[in-house]
Amino acid sequence: MDPEPPPRDAWVDGRVVVRRSSIEGRGLFARDDIAAGSVVLRLGGRLVRSADLGELIAAADTDPDASDFDSITVYEDAHLVMPSGSVVHFANHSCDPTLWHVSPYELAARRHLRAGEQLTVD
Repeated sequence: MDPEPPPRDAWVDGRVVVRRSSIEGRGLFARDDIAAGSVVLRLGGRLVRSADLGELIAAADTDPDASDFDSITVYEDAHLVMPSGSVVHFANHSCDPTLWHVSPYELAARRHLRAGEQLTVD
């Protein structure tokens, strides 16, 4: 069975803003309250196999002018490579995240989020 294809572009709920983060650099924050279960990020990009991802990483490591990119594993031997410059890049990590995956490409609020709260992923 082939993996479900991702959306081409990322989508970010209008209630999400980028601000300075105490976790790391900049992060994503709720501008307004967000109800539990609300989808706030939809990841987009292209799927690549593990071997292709390894080649992309090696090329980026050797080319100082290469664009940064983020990737996540969505299926066995299928990795989503997200385009550089996407706002989703600013989602910081937490072992107790405020967002979680509700599908391979969608992240939703784990609980009610208050305005000003940082949005994190695991």
